[in-house]
Amino acid sequence: MDTKSNTNAEINKPALSIIIPVYNAEQFLERAINSVLASTLDNIEILVVDDASEGNCRDIVASYSSQVRYIRHNKNKGLFAARYTGITEARGDYIVHLDADDWVVNDVYSKAYQRGKALNADVVYFNLLQCDDTGRTWNDKKNVIHPFELKTGRDIIDEMYLTNGYWALHVCWNKLIKREVALQLLDDFSGDEYVNMFEDVLWSTSLFLKLYQHGRVTMVPDIGIMYYRHDQSLTLGISHELMAQKIDNTLAVYATIKDLLEKYQLFPLYQSFYERKMHNALSFPLRNVQEGFSQAFPEHFSKAKLTLKALYKDSESDCYFNYPCARIKEKIEDSKPQGVFLYGLDTLAQRVFKDMSDMNIETLGFVVSHNEQQHRRMNNLPVYSIKDIQNQSEFKHIVVGSISSFYEIKNTIHERRPDATVIGVFD
Repeated sequence: MDTKSNTNAEINKPALSIIIPVYNAEQFLERAINSVLASTLDNIEILVVDDASEGNCRDIVASYSSQVRYIRHNKNKGLFAARYTGITEARGDYIVHLDADDWVVNDVYSKAYQRGKALNADVVYFNLLQCDDTGRTWNDKKNVIHPFELKTGRDIIDEMYLTNGYWALHVCWNKLIKREVALQLLDDFSGDEYVNMFEDVLWSTSLFLKLYQHGRVTMVPDIGIMYYRHDQSLTLGISHELMAQKIDNTLAVYATIKDLLEKYQLFPLYQSFYERKMHNALSFPLRNVQEGFSQAFPEHFSKAKLTLKALYKDSESDCYFNYPCARIKEKIEDSKPQGVFLYGLDTLAQRVFKDMSDMNIETLGFVVSHNEQQHRRMNNLPVYSIKDIQNQSEFKHIVVGSISSFYEIKNTIHERRPDATVIGVFD
């Protein structure tokens, strides 16, 4: 009897559980639900987690079939706890988060699910497009997932922490996650954390630390989410109260992230990048603070200022470049090129140049975006502009000595030399 029940439960298990937290966002909820139901992936469940919202969330859910499930918190617990509840209640093979004010496009859940099953992937990313009330849509390089086949959790952690402001990797709602993996994340948290902002950095750090060595992460290049920026968005409001909450959330989130990095014995490796990321996150509310905040919330203001002062690091210090250089060195050792060109002239490029010399790998020259000075040389080697590589057969291996602009440089190189092997801190 038990065996038969378990078999039936497995047969009836949804392919995908979509978790939608709601707190006073009922005016957008039907659009979000309807966009999910338009998917060609039939076997899905939608979990609407009502975080003690003041609107008619229950009535909206009741107007749909049993495919849309309603779960309510008796008190407002915050976005982090709402996502936590959704994971505990989900039954799907994969789970995905969707904010109530965003919506799904291009049948991306079906495409991502098929991709995940085909590669037995733990995580499947897809892209987003930002939009606002005027109908304007836009993207920028900091919210684009560049195409890739398979990566590990380490690869994603590297990109999350080494790049500055590349937030598309850490948001919660642009990826499918195997439910069995998502359930493991709950071990890192109590579920009682009240966090509304920067909670996605916390979730994603926990996720990719779990998958650090052997995880299978892939993506579909389609735009799958319309990310709606509006006046009521948590990420745009700048009242005194919201500023104080942002400071509290930032300090709590990054304290927990530090604990996680230490748990995996990785904090020394990422410390410089962790501190820069925290510095940027904490600077954000203070840059947008309204007049009088320091008087209205003196303890918050003082705490934020003191933390920022303690976090300040020289981004050109040796410790900042140690880990990126080590990663590039690993990639070079794997590729075993006989001779390479080095893209860049700054500190990281010079460190990589020295490492390659120590490895007895010949650097044939340097490449830059624009070589305004004809016949310019660096370390007694020629310096070429990017346009010079197009018709030169010797440009077979190019090592990129850049972090934040790696993908833009890689794409530019491949536009001119599709056959070139590009080696850098990322893949």
